[in-house]
Amino acid sequence: MIFTELELHNFGVYLGRHRISLSPAPGRPIILFGGLNGSGKTTLLEAILLALYGKRTITAKRDGLAYHDYLRRSIHHSIPADAGASVRLQFTLRVAGEVQTIRVSRTWRESAAGIREALDVHEGPPGEERLNQQLSARWDEHVDNVVPLGVAPLFFFDADRIEGFADLANSGDLVRTAVHGLLGLDLVDRLSTDLDILERRKLATSVKNGQDDSLQIADSAVQSAEAELSAACDTIGRLKERAQDVMNRADEVEQRFKREGGELFAKREELESSLRQYREAASTIEDDMRVNAAGVAPLLLVRHLLKEIQAEDVSDRQREASSVLLSVLELRDEAVVGFVEQTAPRETELAAAVAGFLDLDRSERRRDARNAPVFGLSAQARGKLKALLDHELDEARVTIATQRAALADLHDRIADTESTIRGIPDEDAIRPLLNERTSVASARTDIERQLAQAREERDYVNRQLEVAKRRWSVAKKRVIDQHWHDRTAKRVVKFSSRARERLAVFRQQILVRNLARIERLVLESFQQLLRKSGMVHELTIDPDSLAVRLYGTEGQSLHADRLSAGERQLLAVSLLWGLARASRRAIPTIVDTPLGRLDSVHREYLVTRYFPYASHQVLLLSTDEEIGGHHLDHLYDRIGRAYHLRYDDDSAATQIETGYFCESALG
Repeated sequence: MIFTELELHNFGVYLGRHRISLSPAPGRPIILFGGLNGSGKTTLLEAILLALYGKRTITAKRDGLAYHDYLRRSIHHSIPADAGASVRLQFTLRVAGEVQTIRVSRTWRESAAGIREALDVHEGPPGEERLNQQLSARWDEHVDNVVPLGVAPLFFFDADRIEGFADLANSGDLVRTAVHGLLGLDLVDRLSTDLDILERRKLATSVKNGQDDSLQIADSAVQSAEAELSAACDTIGRLKERAQDVMNRADEVEQRFKREGGELFAKREELESSLRQYREAASTIEDDMRVNAAGVAPLLLVRHLLKEIQAEDVSDRQREASSVLLSVLELRDEAVVGFVEQTAPRETELAAAVAGFLDLDRSERRRDARNAPVFGLSAQARGKLKALLDHELDEARVTIATQRAALADLHDRIADTESTIRGIPDEDAIRPLLNERTSVASARTDIERQLAQAREERDYVNRQLEVAKRRWSVAKKRVIDQHWHDRTAKRVVKFSSRARERLAVFRQQILVRNLARIERLVLESFQQLLRKSGMVHELTIDPDSLAVRLYGTEGQSLHADRLSAGERQLLAVSLLWGLARASRRAIPTIVDTPLGRLDSVHREYLVTRYFPYASHQVLLLSTDEEIGGHHLDHLYDRIGRAYHLRYDDDSAATQIETGYFCESALG
């Protein structure tokens, strides 16, 4: 499936007719939409969902509205409602090896009788599409064969609203909806429910009045419990919407809190403590430097003179040695000359030359010996001088350099911290935001408490329903055995019960058979996105509750609190991605607010590891603060088309321009 074109007419903030080409370029699967908040990014996602699913569409903007009220509100406010609006989505499918184009058009306008909607579906080879009345009439059935409504949230989602998937304690409800749609279990459940209703109706019409009231009482108890369960589920749904609103408000307050310097205000004591520590550390280093200054460190300034002293000391020692050696040398020299004369009596010149050389040597030594020592260093002083020049001065130089660097770093930290503290807002200025922050936190705690209570109530009602159904089954068996003589109806109930039992077994086996593959794909997706790839070693989905559980490398259970907010967001995306991969359906992926709550590191991983590979066609609906700069550079080679949604205050409408914000057209 490939979306090729979306057309909007007076829909939401899009006044007039707008036609958007969505066909991806070869090797460039990403279609990038950029717009500021309120410019109509989410409206594009709503238009696609509306075109596909009509009154079955569940979106944030619908928010419990009746379908006709939702359509009425979707007409641009500057035109009369009877002028109407429309959405048209065109996509291609491969059917029996042939490419077919399908164009779904929904048009509606206000009339005296209320909102009137028309649905037209054209089908055929590209460029040869024709209106297909039969397909238009049964479109809801056909679209579930292409993109089942239960599977759609895996491919079309607002990344800012999926954090519930990462709530490990309550993820079962969300995963159940996705898995049931993925495996077609919702159809099995509907069939089982229909058979149950059939049994009750058969029994109600076949048993004579007054024969046995226990069956009617049991049936009433079942119906009452089912009504209570439905009401409990509706309550949970409403509370989830409220919880999401509270989370969005909390995010907004947190962003304002950060912009106003609230984070710094909250860290004031920490900053002041750090400042004291930096100053104490600097004082300690300065004391150490004073100690060094009282030692050998100042001699670094006269190192060259110390080397000269060492050299002169060598000369002093040579002179001392010459004085001691003179008498010995005279005896030796006489012996040498005598030896030469004896061994070579005819070589008188040689003997004279040797005698002259030795006399000269002794004269020079005698002259040196007459000079007094310059320094006359003792052996201890000589050893100390050597130690200074060999290593002590070098060690002192390294120590001083290290201390100076550390002191300079501390002075920089002191200056930065002092500057940061000076920039902290006064308590009076930040107090309203602090109060609002506390209020939102309280509201979040309250709604979470209400949700927990509602879930407990639902679970209790569910248990009561199971009890009521068991009692109804007992009453049914007694009625059939004692009072029922309609063989045909009896056979219907018998085989219906047997079929429901088989469906229950079939349902469980389908779950068990597919969960292992789903767990593997979700874990692979999570590890691919998560920078701490070794943190999560195993992921399981409970076949009964469908709750997600994480385990570390040692087999220990990982609580959701171990994950940061960004990691929980990545877990939610991983669940959707893994389930989408498990569906084996070639469906485009649409991500609204793709990087809203993520820090820079986790944004990097989504940009480089998810968006380019999420599907064969990826529509990203982003603000300028999400995808821009180096994130845009990373995606550049994968972007096939780019659009800028520019909202005009004067016309209160959005225009669609080619290119992404200030970037020229991409691809």
